[in-house]
Amino acid sequence: TALAVAWGATDLEGFLARYVAGTPFATKISKQNHKPNIINTDNQTLIEFAFARTLGKEQIFSPDILRIAAQEIKADRPPVRGGFVDWRLVAENALLTIPLVNQEIPLNLAMRGDQQQRALAFNQFRQGNLPAALDAWRKQSRQPEYPMELMMVAEASAEIGDSSALTMAEKLHASWPATIDAILARYFWRRGDRDQAIMRLVDFFIRVRTDPWVPNIIIDHALNLANEMSWQQPDIARQMHTALAEHFSVYIMEQKRMDIRLEISSWLNQSYTVAVLHEYEPYPYWNSDFLYYRYQYYKATNDPLTEKARHELNIYLTHSAKTFTETIDSGGIHLEP
Repeated sequence: TALAVAWGATDLEGFLARYVAGTPFATKISKQNHKPNIINTDNQTLIEFAFARTLGKEQIFSPDILRIAAQEIKADRPPVRGGFVDWRLVAENALLTIPLVNQEIPLNLAMRGDQQQRALAFNQFRQGNLPAALDAWRKQSRQPEYPMELMMVAEASAEIGDSSALTMAEKLHASWPATIDAILARYFWRRGDRDQAIMRLVDFFIRVRTDPWVPNIIIDHALNLANEMSWQQPDIARQMHTALAEHFSVYIMEQKRMDIRLEISSWLNQSYTVAVLHEYEPYPYWNSDFLYYRYQYYKATNDPLTEKARHELNIYLTHSAKTFTETIDSGGIHLEP
């Protein structure tokens, strides 16, 4: 159960797909070290400090980089004995680990033919283009088998109101049962069953408050659906606003939850928006659009934080980068109370 819930793995090949590199790889890397006397120990945690220095930087390190390097020296497979391993399925499962953490599959890692088609499907799924994901999946020959595949094909089918989504969603009980509500909410919404859609989506958000294993990608799609439902039928906004009032488990997708709730509040009266803006305090997003939006709402409602919002917006405008023309023409921008 743990493998299915945490990794979406259901067999030996799914387990082995998490293997990155073995001892020969580590040995080779250590021999290439230009500073051989530098060793990571409990008292000198060089690796931990090195990781910290990468904060905010992208494409410096990833398990996929290690996998490719390990493959080059044939150190990417663990020593196994006493049974048969289908290494083709191991490679297939290795690809599934990438969309599971809401990242795009580099197509150069995918095999040709059917597997590349599946990689294209997952990339479309990650981008929220569900019909395109389903179209790409249907161009390959295999039925969805693993939890990640079932979730993608079920939700993509739900997007077009295809009843096959119901059967596939039910197969997710053993791994990610909460995702069933998100998939069915989408299905019922596309089929015009408003009440069932609202009930299922609210149930999903309530379950995510206590279930830390729901894949981020399905939460992301569900939040977008809540926003869509709210602006298409504004009377739904109040229910979605309430459903998103609490943090999800271990603060999963916290920024997206808050941002969608703020957007949904715009379909209600100003008091809802101001209440959500208060949740961003005392560290609001430090950009002109958000700071101005915050100031305008506080000012319109005579909120006690109006002066703070005005002051912080002025600080941002004073110190933000400007074009040469803006600097000459404006002489600096300043908002009066």
